[in-house]
Amino acid sequence: MMADRPINFSSPMVRALLSGRKTMARRLAVSPLAQCRPGDRLWVRESFALACGADGRRADWPSADYALFKDGAIRFPEGRSRSVDRARAYRRAGWRPAFLMRRWVSRLTLLIEETRSCALGEIDRADAIREGPLAIPFARGPLWIWPGLSVLPAFSPIDAVRASWRIERGTPGERWEDNPAVVVLGFRVEHRNIDEL
Repeated sequence: MMADRPINFSSPMVRALLSGRKTMARRLAVSPLAQCRPGDRLWVRESFALACGADGRRADWPSADYALFKDGAIRFPEGRSRSVDRARAYRRAGWRPAFLMRRWVSRLTLLIEETRSCALGEIDRADAIREGPLAIPFARGPLWIWPGLSVLPAFSPIDAVRASWRIERGTPGERWEDNPAVVVLGFRVEHRNIDEL
């Protein structure tokens, strides 16, 4: 039986999902996502703001007319579409962390196609590229970066993934240097809410 679960992503990772660069994610083996199987669906949670009215006044559940995302995109609950001053709404936004997002707000769904368990350090070049770093042309070959993260460009996609993991995970036992057990999730990205599939 197919399962639906939420998954949190930072803004740089959401941009990688939206651009089509990210089709794989790693999570600690102790995460509830370690239970995922092919055919399961994940609804993406990201930073967001709730607003109402054309001018984007801050709102709360359930009075929100729409949700606003960091890239300026807007998502309306079913049947509540209206004209919005996006620039004004963005300036007035009260940003909320991803873990507070409710299912109706999500705009991306991941359809799980493959899962496997391994040690974090077993990542290869092909999988590192599927994690979503951006390749920038350079005379000696591409440099790999995560737009939006304060890290220097890396000479390999594996180094870019390592740098990203180090920023996001500093707890002993979860650090890159600790080489924790992870679940690898390969997926197809749908640019729709999970309940619209």
